[in-house]
Amino acid sequence: MEDEVMIVYLIGFMGSGKTTVAAKLASRWGYPAYDLDQMIEKAEGLAVKELFSRYGEEQFRAMEHQYLSTFNKVNRGVVSTGGGTPCYFDNMAFMNSTGITVYLRMTPGQLYGRLKQAGSNRPVIQGYTGQALLDFIDHKLGQREPFYRQATLEISGFDLDIRDLEREIFHFQGQ
Repeated sequence: MEDEVMIVYLIGFMGSGKTTVAAKLASRWGYPAYDLDQMIEKAEGLAVKELFSRYGEEQFRAMEHQYLSTFNKVNRGVVSTGGGTPCYFDNMAFMNSTGITVYLRMTPGQLYGRLKQAGSNRPVIQGYTGQALLDFIDHKLGQREPFYRQATLEISGFDLDIRDLEREIFHFQGQ
């Protein structure tokens, strides 16, 4: 990996493990790990939840797009994107043109298992519980999946073995 210029973008629904996987991959490769939401929070001085509340989703997505576009100047890194990042503007095309995109695929039931306790920390699912949360995940995932499916690689995000993901990435690169 040392001689390569590479950015890996991790995409998928909230709760699919993007931030955790980004940190593990980056650590294994000696690359920087970037969390797009954390970058925005640090630069804007507000949590994503507060940004959504104050400016609305449309303005947040424009802000997110602006921060994502800074990766055209980065040679190496593993980027954890927000769950909705691929679905707005030309974000998927941008990520596919500047790096390798990996969709951490999970079923609505698997996501529900991870997200049922996280509602207050996730602005998009705030207020949803029980069956309403599962229905929301199922519906929203259905809307987002056409964007996620444009990824370079797809791998199950449930019980992901980081070595399997590395093999997939290396195989794609022809190593």
